[in-house]
Amino acid sequence: MAVIYETAATLNGFLATEDDSLDWLFEIPGEQPDIKDFMDSAAAMVMGSTTYEWVLEVEDFVDHPEKWAASMGRKPAFVFSTRELPVPAGADVRLLDGDAGRHLPEIRAAAGDGDIWPPSSWPLVRWTGSPSPWRR
Repeated sequence: MAVIYETAATLNGFLATEDDSLDWLFEIPGEQPDIKDFMDSAAAMVMGSTTYEWVLEVEDFVDHPEKWAASMGRKPAFVFSTRELPVPAGADVRLLDGDAGRHLPEIRAAAGDGDIWPPSSWPLVRWTGSPSPWRR
């Protein structure tokens, strides 16, 4: 089991625009990379509420929950938020709050022997404690 940080970012390290949009990812000219195999290989996802809410809105997952499984698979998605958020019907979305390291045993248990993917949540992966709870 590993935590695999695979994401797109600008050269200056930004993932989202000032208004928390990821639309720029789809405006890059040329062929879009196929990440389906990579997404399918992850056993669990971890993300912050901003990424989660953007995905919900852009993909309209709340009104069309069947699209969640087709796009995200049936893997659990752990979303860190201090607020209650909508969850698409049938999706295994688990809302967590507080320190990410404290929740790591639960996330690891859900992933089993599989990998954990934080699609755009580097602040959740970056850990200043010693030793890092994200490393095995």
